[in-house]
Amino acid sequence: MHTAIHPNVVPFEHLLAYLTSFKPTFTARGRETRFTYKLKTPKFNGKRNEDLRFVSVLTGPDNTSSYTMFGIMFKQYGQWQFRMYQKSRIGVDAQSVKAFKYILTHVLNGVPMPQVEIWHDGRCGRCSHPLTDPESIRKGIGPVCEGL
Repeated sequence: MHTAIHPNVVPFEHLLAYLTSFKPTFTARGRETRFTYKLKTPKFNGKRNEDLRFVSVLTGPDNTSSYTMFGIMFKQYGQWQFRMYQKSRIGVDAQSVKAFKYILTHVLNGVPMPQVEIWHDGRCGRCSHPLTDPESIRKGIGPVCEGL
């Protein structure tokens, strides 16, 4: 792990807001592994479903289109949950799935992960616009979207 914190590393206290924003793309970096995830909020009848996220992991060489969906995050009784996508080509025992479940469990329970860094991709997790303000870069969410 680096001793200096990079501006794209999302601080733990902002991770829940970032991970549950509409379109976060982030890389989870551990001591020996690194996985890039993309979460997407689906639209039904032109309106976003605020309580549902499709979870994909980067599985190919193209950083924009080589993602494979493996799970679903959903809000039930006011609490975020995770379950595997039935048709996923990625199994429940895959290291990328285990890593995502580890991250989500720790974030939801407020338990820091000293061995894992979450790096956002430089875009707002809610609207995907490039982040330019230092405080927005630190949080991974722009000032307008943070107020929504």
